[in-house]
Amino acid sequence: MIDVVYYESATGLITGVKNIQEGMEESNCPAGSVWFATTEQVNPATQRVVVGTDGPEIFNRSEMPLSYGSLSLTTEDDLVITGIPAGATVTHPDGEDVITDGELSWGSAVPGIFILTIEKFPYLGVNLRVEVDPA
Repeated sequence: MIDVVYYESATGLITGVKNIQEGMEESNCPAGSVWFATTEQVNPATQRVVVGTDGPEIFNRSEMPLSYGSLSLTTEDDLVITGIPAGATVTHPDGEDVITDGELSWGSAVPGIFILTIEKFPYLGVNLRVEVDPA
C-alpha cells in the first residue's frame, strides 16, 4: 500500500489523498488530476502542491492579506474588507460577489448574526462572523 496525492497540475489544488495498492494510482486518479506518491501527512484543506525542479512538493496555503474593522455593527454601518485577492468569491446573505478591486463593503438593514465566506485558491478560505445590532 502507498499514499498517493492527486492534484490539478495547473493550480496545485489537491483533489484527493488515498492509501491504495501500488499499481492502482492511475485507475484511482480523478479526471483532470495528476498524482505522486508521498510519505508525508497531507491535508487538502490547508495545503497545496507546488511543482519545482525536484518534482511535486507539499506546501501550506497562506492566509489572505485581509484588513477589516470590528465585526460588530449596527444596521446603519457597513463592514469594509480590504486586501481581498482579485477573483476571490465572497458569499454573504445577499448572494455572492466576485471581487475585482480588492475591497467589499457589506451591511445589513436587519439585525442578526451573519457569516461572510471569502474563498480564493491558493489562499486559505475565511469565514467572518458578523453581528449586526439595531441602530
